[in-house]
Amino acid sequence: MKPIHKRRFLKLASFLEKLRKNKFYYGTLVNKWDNKMECGSVCCAIGWLPAVFPSLWSWANGTLGTGEGLREFFGINHTQECGLFLPNHQHLIGETMLGHDATAKEVAAMIRRFVERNS
Repeated sequence: MKPIHKRRFLKLASFLEKLRKNKFYYGTLVNKWDNKMECGSVCCAIGWLPAVFPSLWSWANGTLGTGEGLREFFGINHTQECGLFLPNHQHLIGETMLGHDATAKEVAAMIRRFVERNS
């Protein structure tokens, strides 16, 4: 793992560790902003990227870019992306499953373990 990708993962993990429980929901990939789900409300790890990296990620025209941009940003492949950011896919990265009800701290801990194994 390149140093820049490690720093980005660890910055995201630190942010998630400080997040209040009612501000995180792992069960939905938040990638669209509208009047019902404002950016800064309940988001998954990806949905919080504009708050963690405001100069690099933003909600543009109500949409947050994911997919290939996310993989490039963190230096990961599709399988790792699914294992890190989708509930019940952690077996793909050698982790214990995290369900929809996983907390931000649990996801942060998983991210830290992933970084440690891949550094």
